[in-house]
Amino acid sequence: MRRFLVQSESEPPHDVVNEFNPNEIVRDPGRRKQINEYALDIQDQVRMAYILKGPMQPDMPSFTRTPFGSINRASSKLWYKNYTWLEYNEIKDATYCFYCFLFKKPGRTEHFGFEVFTKNGYKDWKHASQGFKDHVGSHNSLHNSCVKHCDDYNNQRQSVASKFSKATKESEELYKIHLTCSVDCSRYLIAQGLAFRGHDESAISLNKGNFREIVEWVKAKDEQVSDALDRGGKNAQ
Repeated sequence: MRRFLVQSESEPPHDVVNEFNPNEIVRDPGRRKQINEYALDIQDQVRMAYILKGPMQPDMPSFTRTPFGSINRASSKLWYKNYTWLEYNEIKDATYCFYCFLFKKPGRTEHFGFEVFTKNGYKDWKHASQGFKDHVGSHNSLHNSCVKHCDDYNNQRQSVASKFSKATKESEELYKIHLTCSVDCSRYLIAQGLAFRGHDESAISLNKGNFREIVEWVKAKDEQVSDALDRGGKNAQ
């Protein structure tokens, strides 16, 4: 049975990066830092930067050919279609796993290349097709666990973005209703030549002045306005 060289990552890296700089993100799988080389509180930012860039899959006209016995063999860009997680480093002439790089857990080791496909690079082109299948493994393999983590991460990000977009749109609508009410009340007071402010505009005042009192009157008559003024931004005075 073929076995991949496995190294332990139980020891934390000595030089931990504590600040996230998107300009320092290196897509090349043969030169980039491992996720656990970044401080824990910025690792999600690093993952997001790599997810946005996607796996490194250079569209090369030809790959370096390596002799295996009497036959020269090489990587193939056709593998990108069958293994969307696959990455390639031209200098090392080796392949890597994008999902395992992003979500592998330090200290975990496994046969069939969990470490090889994230750090060392796999280049056994003679047995590549089987090697890729072995790396993917069963439904509960570490590779598939990393794929699930990535899917969950993306779904969560999209959900948060969707909720934020919805909340932003709702806030705009509430602000528009709030503003329209304020302008209409102001126009009425100006047309009547009435003062806006009262002597006591506090919450316990029995007469908060013309502007606040007429706004309260509109709120009592219009449920939509009442909702907008009660739930809208508190800084919209």
